[in-house]
Amino acid sequence: MKLDGANWVIDGNAGFSVGEAGNMTLAFNPSGQPTVAFTDDGSFGKATVLKYDSTSWSNIGDSGFSSGAANFLCLAYSPSGQPYVAFQDWAENGKATVMFYDAPEGIIEAANTRLSIYPNPASAQITIVTTSSTSAQSQLTI
Repeated sequence: MKLDGANWVIDGNAGFSVGEAGNMTLAFNPSGQPTVAFTDDGSFGKATVLKYDSTSWSNIGDSGFSSGAANFLCLAYSPSGQPYVAFQDWAENGKATVMFYDAPEGIIEAANTRLSIYPNPASAQITIVTTSSTSAQSQLTI
């Protein structure tokens, strides 16, 4: 939740995790987007990281990316904007593990267009939505 000046209000949708969420930690990327890391019971207690783009929450990498159940998560960003998560790793008998998301180059979206590309960044599949008419000529380079 965020403070709107006088009251706490929900930022995005309430209950956006797949399963019960625990051990949550919150950080802001260099662009100011809130990012949350948590253990996701929908992924057998493994670590999941989501970011909020002012309209919806989306995964950073895969849900439940840790090898085993994760506890005591800590989320931070490097100066270049790369997310890191430290946690107690039950795949390693409860020892500490630090992982970072090695993001692909990402998607460069043209400004002032009616084009939506998501998720960004993506690793296997992207969705492209446009509201322009089908008679308009367009070019897409990937």
